[in-house]
Amino acid sequence: MPKYDNKVGRRYGRLVVLEEAEPFINAKGGKIRKWLCRCDCGETVVVFGINLTSGHSTQCKKCGIKQSSALRKKHGACNTRLYKTWSSMKARCYCRGSSGYDRYGAVGITVCDEWLGESGFRNFSNWAIANGFIEDCEQGENTIDRIDPSKGYSPDNCRFVNNDVQSNNRKFCLMVTDIDGETLTLKQLARKHNISYGTMHSRWARGVRDVKDLLKPSGAPFVEYGKDQSL
Repeated sequence: MPKYDNKVGRRYGRLVVLEEAEPFINAKGGKIRKWLCRCDCGETVVVFGINLTSGHSTQCKKCGIKQSSALRKKHGACNTRLYKTWSSMKARCYCRGSSGYDRYGAVGITVCDEWLGESGFRNFSNWAIANGFIEDCEQGENTIDRIDPSKGYSPDNCRFVNNDVQSNNRKFCLMVTDIDGETLTLKQLARKHNISYGTMHSRWARGVRDVKDLLKPSGAPFVEYGKDQSL
């Protein structure tokens, strides 16, 4: 049983926890804790505990609306693709509730100070436009990518590329040297020789490392790595 985490008195953004509220009971009868909080503006709001710890809830609804309105007046970019790119980048690094947090923030990937704070979006926007960002390009053709995947988001480590380049840059890509000596990712190798990536990946997962065996047509026999028998 997880240890009880009493949040009373803690601050989460503009919210201060006053007391535990009536829990939410899910379909399986489990309890999900909720907390009564007071916003700095004086409003009270009941919030799920998980939303407090993940950073999803940091203020009351009224303050959220005011903040969104202020941002629209400030730079008029809240509904643009560039603003969503900036917001998603920050969420991956700092919001525990983000779907990508475990691959970014949890392993130490951060956003530079220049792209955070009150002038963060303006600085990011100026850099992006100067470095090839196109607002109305096709989805997947202009995504932000870290040149060195082990480092964070900053002007000297970021660029805009298409999804293929970005996926090939990930540190967990499988690299293979082709027959002609060219080093490619497994996906690039499959595309180059017009072989199903699924077939090639399945062979790799079974231990096949000889590029000649990887490139054999589907259904052709090959020697499994570390064994003598044909498959």
